[in-house]
Amino acid sequence: MYWTYPLYKDNFECNINSLTPFMFCIDDKIQNEEETVVKEQPVIQESFEKKELSLLDKCKLRLSYVRKCQDPLFWSIYLAKHGKNEYNRVGLDGKEEMKEKSAMSHYFHSMGSSQLNNILQTKITKTGCSTMSSNIVSEPRLSWSSLYIVCAFYECNLYIVDLQKKTYLTYLRQNPEQYNTFVLYRNRDNGPHYYVDTCEQLLTFDYIHDHYVWIMSYEKPFKAASNYKVQELEQFAHMLGIEYEPKTKKVDLFGKIALHCSGGTPVS
Repeated sequence: MYWTYPLYKDNFECNINSLTPFMFCIDDKIQNEEETVVKEQPVIQESFEKKELSLLDKCKLRLSYVRKCQDPLFWSIYLAKHGKNEYNRVGLDGKEEMKEKSAMSHYFHSMGSSQLNNILQTKITKTGCSTMSSNIVSEPRLSWSSLYIVCAFYECNLYIVDLQKKTYLTYLRQNPEQYNTFVLYRNRDNGPHYYVDTCEQLLTFDYIHDHYVWIMSYEKPFKAASNYKVQELEQFAHMLGIEYEPKTKKVDLFGKIALHCSGGTPVS
């Protein structure tokens, strides 16, 4: 069936404005949707507390370290001196280790004690020089005393900072500011034995001096008790986190501090 005449007449009129109150405009739709979202999904403000990293965590993030090996002290210093690329190329090769230690031994022995005393901040006897030169090639790992050989051969200074005991050892050359200083952060917990810092990435030297206690060696950390005032020992105890009674005798306090700071082979 087909329409044969118009649905509306030519004079048909409609005022669209009169229907405005009944219209649902696009602006109203957007506004209504926004209100619905706000009502259905209220904004929840969560407060996150920033967890401060421990010093050991910072070591893992910022510093280098060597893989598990027989002599981590040697390879940590090797990494500091030669860089990561050379360390990765050598790959903890035992032949390279013995070659390097033999070169150190020969250099140290040929220098002689008198010349070594002029370049290092320590006193080495002729017998001591011979013994140290022999031990570095005969022992399976570096000893603390052999680090003076490393300083002489690599022309560097060394800091051994004990993270748990809060102490540090130094192996220095004369005029140390003229040479590179490598810091090895010793870790007694699980993980690498040493973290290597070659440019104060973790702590500055001033911070170490102010917040860690310097010891002469692990075997003999301090001079005799008579060389220290009570106030000095109390300051050491505070820095090391050692608890003591207010009226503790000087000798007893010195003993507690010395016991805390002593002991420990390079890999223990």
